[in-house]
Amino acid sequence: MRKVMLVLAALAACAALVGCASKHMEVATIGQNDGALSENQAAIVFFRDTSFGGAIQAPVVESFVEATGSNVEFVGIVSANTKLLHKTTPGKHIFIVGGESSNMLEADLAPQKFYYVRVDPKMGLMKARFAFEPVLVNDEKLQKLLSGCTWVTSGPTAQAWFNENKDSMQGKAESAAEKEKRAILHPGSGFDMLVQ
Repeated sequence: MRKVMLVLAALAACAALVGCASKHMEVATIGQNDGALSENQAAIVFFRDTSFGGAIQAPVVESFVEATGSNVEFVGIVSANTKLLHKTTPGKHIFIVGGESSNMLEADLAPQKFYYVRVDPKMGLMKARFAFEPVLVNDEKLQKLLSGCTWVTSGPTAQAWFNENKDSMQGKAESAAEKEKRAILHPGSGFDMLVQ
């Protein structure tokens, strides 16, 4: 009986690690028009090209430091085998990904460039952790990595999730800011066009 219980527990753990897509995000259609950026725009594609840790979602926020303290704004939830296009302004930005712990990305974005950041799941103590991994501009594997991912976008359900969990994400942003380890995204890592 004890062996049966151990096998069932192991199967449950494997199911949690392989998991499913977020019920909060919506499937998106990204076309040619989405590949056009004005001189006041830059874009980042956050993606997860694996189903490992799929039961645990990877919420991404942008962190701002203001006179009244720090604040976070919702970017989206990156689930297993999904990709999320985030258009923003050129210049310096700080992004945080949640999970069992948090990880920070310091990004310096050039105008009219597309950047690609892998959200990599790692084994945590109780659930998956995530780390940002910027993709270099000469990485020939990028198209292959992205081809198995579905475009997603935030909708009302995702925004409602963020509204309920904003304090938690704020805490993760503050925790990530105290750590020395962070990912760096340089202006020269940008691509001239949207890679699908």
